[in-house]
Amino acid sequence: MGKRGREPGFFNGVLKDSKDYSSASIEVYVPIEETCTNGIMVVDGSLGYIGRAEDPVQVRFEAGRIVEIEDNPTGNRLRAYMDQYQDPRICIAGELGIGLNSLSKCEGNCYIEDESAYGTFHIGLGRNIALGGIQNAKGHFDLVAHSPSIYTDNRQIMQEGKIIVPEPDFIY
Repeated sequence: MGKRGREPGFFNGVLKDSKDYSSASIEVYVPIEETCTNGIMVVDGSLGYIGRAEDPVQVRFEAGRIVEIEDNPTGNRLRAYMDQYQDPRICIAGELGIGLNSLSKCEGNCYIEDESAYGTFHIGLGRNIALGGIQNAKGHFDLVAHSPSIYTDNRQIMQEGKIIVPEPDFIY
């Protein structure tokens, strides 16, 4: 993934008082470059609005776009859902998010709770303009995976779902 010229953001799920409601969304995200994602994601959490990934499914990205979805029941559900958009831009990766809500669970029951659960990461597909990207599509949804190991700028920040951001070396 690439993030050149992109600013990270944070959803904090703030609650004003016990009478109001709050979003479970506590995450850090980056509106990634729309042409840079390459590799295979194993989606074993949720498929955005369509719920839990019953079976893990491999999703392959090339040059920022989904080029292959594994042929299994979960992959078939995902493919059918994406086809409903009738917009090829829904296949474009436009967000990397890391869930930070330790009270949320990724069980496929609530889209926002799934993507915000601590120990998960997600790739947002389709529209990312509201996040600071340039991709406009007919929609946006996230593919969520459990227990990632994430590296950025040659530093590991997450290991098997646990944040381990290393302190920088200081020269005094």
